[in-house]
Amino acid sequence: MASFSVSVDALLCTGCGTCLEICPSGVFSPGEGGDAVRPECEEGCVGCLLCVESCPESCLRVEAKG
Repeated sequence: MASFSVSVDALLCTGCGTCLEICPSGVFSPGEGGDAVRPECEEGCVGCLLCVESCPESCLRVEAKG
């Protein structure tokens, strides 16, 4: 099974929570007080790209490792 690297551009992320709601693996955690979300459980990422496709700020990146 492939593993993936998940990153969030904190300068672009508004903390809207769309990725939190759509991610089937629960990879993301909310930021404090509207701060950028963060990939908390990156090893759970299945590479579906739902977060990337749904992010209104285009601030998420998912890449296969190795």
